[in-house]
Amino acid sequence: MVTERDELHLLTGAYALNALDESERAAVDGYLAESEEARTEVTELSDTAVMLGLASPPVTPSPEFKANLMALISTTPQLGSGRAPHAEAPHAEAPHAETDAAVTPLVAVALLPTAEADAVPTSEDQASIREIAAGTTRSAEARAQARWYRRPMTMLLAAAAAVALFAGGAVVGQQFTDANYQNAMAQAASLAELTAAPDVERSESSVSGGGTATLVWSESLQRSAMMFDSLPELTGDLVYQLWYIGDAGAVSAGTFSASSEQEWRILEGSIGEASAVGMSVEPQGGSAQPTTTPIVVIEDA
Repeated sequence: MVTERDELHLLTGAYALNALDESERAAVDGYLAESEEARTEVTELSDTAVMLGLASPPVTPSPEFKANLMALISTTPQLGSGRAPHAEAPHAEAPHAETDAAVTPLVAVALLPTAEADAVPTSEDQASIREIAAGTTRSAEARAQARWYRRPMTMLLAAAAAVALFAGGAVVGQQFTDANYQNAMAQAASLAELTAAPDVERSESSVSGGGTATLVWSESLQRSAMMFDSLPELTGDLVYQLWYIGDAGAVSAGTFSASSEQEWRILEGSIGEASAVGMSVEPQGGSAQPTTTPIVVIEDA
């Protein structure tokens, strides 16, 4: 017959891992005060848990992972307090850490609404996001506002959890100082500034061959970005090349290779007198002028 003491003893493992609720923990505390054997077992279990944790090598997320998470937070439309939906915000589990940082894909930042949606975060929304990242959220309303948006929520919730990890300094043992990290963060900061511009505009179009492209631009900043969803990967000797297109012809705005389902790029140079942005498939290294028919062209006016 299982006694109450037996049941309490079965909880020593969970107690050592701090996995009990308040009432269970209080009951085990009382049991430990009476049992030296149980106290010894809890100490040994706690020491074992610590050793197991130290035996696991720390996982260092890639610079692109952090940069794209930050960009996702800044580009996701938020609702102010007056527009918050009267529904409980969905719950999502924290994402699993990627064990190979070198192959961490770009987080999806192409899931942006088109121009008909009110997509620019308000100052109140941005404050709610900062509260979550800093761990100082004051109300359920603020948490709901900062994670609610009009399209599927999984990536935003994963991003919020990861941003809290980075912002809290929980990345074990390393600081990012390499050039790739600095460049990725500069790109993310540039995208964040672009999407927060008061005159930001967006336009979406299908890409010939598959996928969609969203152009985001600001006349005041003279800056633009292209975001892609389900863009096909190219062979090793071909790249995608972006172009500013105007009356004088096409001017290169940079090249890239699609490495994941979602990609985004800040265009090199400024909009200037360009009336559209296009993309073509070019030989590795890019071309001075398009050598193939553009697979997508989006007007910026």
